[in-house]
Amino acid sequence: RGALILALPMLVVGALGALVGLAEISATFPTYPSEALQTRWARILLLVNLLAAVFAFWLVRAYAPNVDLVMAILGVGIGFQAIIRTRFTLAKQIGGSGSGDVSLNLGWLYDQFQNLCKNQIDMELMRGRRNAVTRLMDRFPTLAELYDIATYTILARATLTPEEEKAKLAELDKLLDPKAPANFARASMALMILEHGGQGYVDLLLEQ
Repeated sequence: RGALILALPMLVVGALGALVGLAEISATFPTYPSEALQTRWARILLLVNLLAAVFAFWLVRAYAPNVDLVMAILGVGIGFQAIIRTRFTLAKQIGGSGSGDVSLNLGWLYDQFQNLCKNQIDMELMRGRRNAVTRLMDRFPTLAELYDIATYTILARATLTPEEEKAKLAELDKLLDPKAPANFARASMALMILEHGGQGYVDLLLEQ
């Protein structure tokens, strides 16, 4: 129990760090959030956020032991996550384009790591997307079937604005151009169904 009480602040700080990483992944892959979180690089991103927050909290407690515990948890759990993603401008060029500014970009290294994780997660998801598109094309072999399903999927979405809905339908109508390769049009429509409906919706269509 004593060890748990000592470790509890670090667990809270680590959970806050992992929560920020979770939000970043969900915002980056809004169509496939659960699938993205199951990839290896998503777990790496969450683990790095967690360990970095715990290490920062350990430094604070080691060099400033008199700081209030609750303030230390909030300061590290929230403030540290903001600091490592921030660029500080120390001196700003007067009336210039900004190229002469003196700045300290603490977020550059994290940006590189985040981009690496994002690209790797996206490539891991490619296999699942290709599999879902292929299964949709096998289940609904004609262009007309895929077009009807894609149209309904777009119209059924509750979060699309009228402008977004109109743009998506116009994009879908372009695929009916007789000059467009048939296989490309079918694959694009299947991908639109997946992107707008999600993996669970595709599974439902394939089960019918």
